[in-house]
Amino acid sequence: MADYLQELSASTGLPAYKKKGPFAQMGSVIGTRNGYLSAMGPANENNQNSVNFFVRFKSGSDKTGIIQALSTSETFLQALGEKKWKKSLEQSLSVGDDYLQFNWKFSLRRPAAEKVAAVHTTIIEAIRNVAAPTEARCDLCDKTSVSKPSLYNGIPGYYCGSCQSQAQTDQNAAAAEYAARETNLARGLMFGILAAVVGAIAWGGVAYAINYVFLYGAVLIGFLIAKAVFYGIGKINTVGQIAVFVLTVASVFFGDAIFYTLSIMKSEGIPFSTELLGNVVTHMVEIETSDSQGFFTTLFALVGAGIVVYSNRKPKFVATFEELDGESVQHQVAFAGK
Repeated sequence: MADYLQELSASTGLPAYKKKGPFAQMGSVIGTRNGYLSAMGPANENNQNSVNFFVRFKSGSDKTGIIQALSTSETFLQALGEKKWKKSLEQSLSVGDDYLQFNWKFSLRRPAAEKVAAVHTTIIEAIRNVAAPTEARCDLCDKTSVSKPSLYNGIPGYYCGSCQSQAQTDQNAAAAEYAARETNLARGLMFGILAAVVGAIAWGGVAYAINYVFLYGAVLIGFLIAKAVFYGIGKINTVGQIAVFVLTVASVFFGDAIFYTLSIMKSEGIPFSTELLGNVVTHMVEIETSDSQGFFTTLFALVGAGIVVYSNRKPKFVATFEELDGESVQHQVAFAGK
């Protein structure tokens, strides 16, 4: 991987940094080309290999215009070398207020460094009429001139010393405030149990009404329980996360118990009784494991809960600034078609 970074460095004229930048896991080349502060590097996310491009531009630029400029740029699409990109471009492109990121995905063979440099050139060529390059002023205060870029939590930009100190102070204060925040576990469990009961009744009732177990309904149950627990608890902790999964499984099991109880009442022509419901609940593990349906129901519910638990991880209060120890190369490229 180090060799590939050196190849990218040689082709782009930008210094290589191991384990630094937006793609820190595998390293990046970072610097300025034609005024646009950029980073490029290999990445692997969700077992998908790619070479990623990160380009900064002036805040407030036209996002729609940037997307349109890239999607209609023949030189950009030709540099990618694949016609499919015309349809799938937006799936690999994200545009923020002052940056764009494009992930050039590949299966087996990594794109040659020369092609990566060419694609980066065409990105700049495509957007330069709708997004001006950033000025060498602090991104945080937009006042102080800064001589060279640095990294803020891995993101390249211009950050003055005063704003760096303030950002670190703010993060420390936020961490202290979060640590001091009350954890109301009882309220979180109460909200979660209420959501679990409502979800179980809705799950069992709807399944009985349509005579079909809609698996994505289980995802919704897990999602709602997790939201309820975290809303009530006030602060993410391990106990709350465990409670989400326990209540989710309990809700799905009880919802299935309601479904089977109603089904038995209909088929046998008998009225509801707590004894009947109790007998069904007693045998629920046996019922759920008798075929794959019960397994997938529980799995889908846990997926819904897992999505919320993951998205509501305990926040990290970090303000890490890193100086770039290489020279920021002002590498000028002659654009074609002027």
